[in-house]
Amino acid sequence: MKMIVFTILIVVTIAAAILFGIGWYYSEMLKREAFVTNIEPPEYNLLVKSANSTSIELISKDDNSEELFEEGHYKIEWADGFGKSKSILQSNENQILRDYSGKDFPLIGEPVRLETFFYSGNPNTALNIDYEEVPLNCELGICPAWKVEGDRENWVIVVHGKGSNREESLRILETLKKADTSILVITYRNDPETNPSKNGYYGFGQEWPDLEIAVEYALQQGAKKIILYGFSMGGAISLGFLQESTHSSNVVGLILDAPVISFNSLVNHGIAERNVPKFIGEIGKWVATQRFKIPWDKMDYFKTATELEIPVLIFHGTKDKLTPVKESEKIAQKNDKNVTLVTTNGVGHAKMWNYNPKFYEEKVFKFLSQLIN
Repeated sequence: MKMIVFTILIVVTIAAAILFGIGWYYSEMLKREAFVTNIEPPEYNLLVKSANSTSIELISKDDNSEELFEEGHYKIEWADGFGKSKSILQSNENQILRDYSGKDFPLIGEPVRLETFFYSGNPNTALNIDYEEVPLNCELGICPAWKVEGDRENWVIVVHGKGSNREESLRILETLKKADTSILVITYRNDPETNPSKNGYYGFGQEWPDLEIAVEYALQQGAKKIILYGFSMGGAISLGFLQESTHSSNVVGLILDAPVISFNSLVNHGIAERNVPKFIGEIGKWVATQRFKIPWDKMDYFKTATELEIPVLIFHGTKDKLTPVKESEKIAQKNDKNVTLVTTNGVGHAKMWNYNPKFYEEKVFKFLSQLIN
């Protein structure tokens, strides 16, 4: 009998050790892909087959890249240059021909990628829009922001996504300027231009105090109406602000593009996309919670989003592999009085502008016009 008990204890111990090891592996993956703020170099998954002043022919580097067939406006980027493409001219199973414009040309065989940030630089170099660099005194140090002067009573504050930068906003800057609002494009803790957070990890909304400083600046400049515009994790930061800040009543509208609503839902979505068994994913989450002290409840803004009493415009592609479109759909259903959800079939993460800029910009302009006029 003692031998049987001893054998069972050994088996249970070994099984627990194996499960803990698996959990540790997936918790490390979660740390690397979600929390760590080191921005990894871009992956160039496509190869140039031919290029001239009007077109470029591309093939997949591994013969299995969905990126190859992305429709819409993209910057074609390689190690030391870039150009632009707005459409696919021809395609077959393993190669495409896109239109092309640019001062630089990649070499035949050069690895390239399609970059969603269609514009590079700052508002002036990219779009010939005058701007001012404003140093905001955030909790952990200076957070530089672009300020574009417009109507001082109406402000749009733009918050970029995780591992991104202010260039993300350049796609919609002309539309915001057309609406004659003042614009503030901010940075926040853990950005390359700012100081790191105390633990060095992304907070998935816990960065909201840096947005609060931007809102206070706009109020000092005479703002009467403030609209927040958040991309991806910038959506979580915007919702975190609306949930926690004493200045939330100054916000009259919210625009979200592929928003992070709940960190738990985001992680579960990632687990499903990687075909990891659910119980293995739960073990990984448990180990990660013990290791990194993850405040899951504090990084869940679903209830806040469903209870908002201001107009909300959400863009979300149905093929988003990073942030689950189902979360946006649930919010639109539960708060149908205030939330307008715009989806596009087959479009990936934060790529709805790229897929159809005119459609996207018209939606944004109409929403802003209704708020400020």
